Amino acid sequence: MLNDDVPSDFVSLFGRTAFGFGHIWRWPQALQRMAFFMVASAGEFLTNARPLRALFGGLSQIVTFIVTLITPHAELDLNEEPERTHLRVAIIAAALAGMVISLFGNAVFTYLAGTFSGPDPRRLYYSQDYHNLFLYALVAPAYLAASVAIIYSAYSSFSMSATAASVGNSPHRAWMVARLAFVLSAIVLVAGLVQVNYFNENIMGLAASTSTTVTQACRDKIFWFIDDIPTAVGGRTVRLNSAGVYYLCMQFCHLAVIAAALWLIVTGMAALYRLGLRLTPAFLAANGGASPIRSKLAKFTLVEIYAKWLALILTIHIYVWGDSCLKGGHNIRVTAMFLLAFQFFVLATPRLLIEYKLLKCAALEPKPGRGEIEWPDLVDQRDKFMSSAVNSVHFIVQLALAVLIGKLVTIGLD
Repeated sequence: MLNDDVPSDFVSLFGRTAFGFGHIWRWPQALQRMAFFMVASAGEFLTNARPLRALFGGLSQIVTFIVTLITPHAELDLNEEPERTHLRVAIIAAALAGMVISLFGNAVFTYLAGTFSGPDPRRLYYSQDYHNLFLYALVAPAYLAASVAIIYSAYSSFSMSATAASVGNSPHRAWMVARLAFVLSAIVLVAGLVQVNYFNENIMGLAASTSTTVTQACRDKIFWFIDDIPTAVGGRTVRLNSAGVYYLCMQFCHLAVIAAALWLIVTGMAALYRLGLRLTPAFLAANGGASPIRSKLAKFTLVEIYAKWLALILTIHIYVWGDSCLKGGHNIRVTAMFLLAFQFFVLATPRLLIEYKLLKCAALEPKPGRGEIEWPDLVDQRDKFMSSAVNSVHFIVQLALAVLIGKLVTIGLD
């Protein structure tokens, strides 16, 4: 049995719902709504079935604890939103800084290390590394700009001090500090772990690979950030040169900024999940109706848009990376799978959950006849076009990632 506060006639409500197929460019978003409607209805049925209720209740408590641990003591603030002029300045500044640090910074250090260009046929000089040049000129500035936009928008829209922690209650304050320390430590550790794994698998792994495990174009190549050094026993080894040290430090900083943005995205989406799970007609009646909910979602529109753009840019990054000699096998598969899961569970579903719950609440309102019910549109009207465009692209990106993962898994099994 479904909850009493939602209509139990799934077929009737599905048939009455206008998902938004009016314009062909909105079809990807409408398909997402329709798919979520069916999945959420099935989920409601399963979670309320007596044999499975205890199981889902236990899993929900575990997930809630984990999400609480990895997010800061923050809530959406109805009275604040990003100052859009300042946001545009931050985006442009981040993109320019990303280009200077990535493209030109590496150029300077490779010039000083003697690996910017040269005659050695075994060495892939920086000026010849077209994959990285494309990433540093366009992709890295773009994902740094999107990450900074997320960070700026989130800190402008979140209240970082909860009521319980601001009244002098030391246990709550200690819990807030502990969670913040845990997350900041996790950002640094994860960024460091990814860099170490990248160095071992991609850089050292390529140097140690046999001729049968790499493509013809990548065989016996010495990259611009490493030097090939003869050993005392007649062998050879590779080590980072000065450009390589800068390269890994730069990559670490990129990862730390992205990790901070992802952390804030998870924080906001977790807040939306908690809000969506509480939405019932009784909750709306006690909290001023649907208008405050619409305000929350409108405030969060910018964070959501830039989060989806970040996911798109990172998808382009792994496609370009996957065509280079330094792609690695394990790294790119894990990155693609994580990105697909992140886009679906973190970016796509929180807003859909709130819209779905408001739809079901609207279906309970007594109205003459049983006419069509519009799927709630909670996007800030100033961002309507950008939101529709990014949602359509986001849907295509999810399909592309699914195809890439299937291809990588197939190759890995061969």
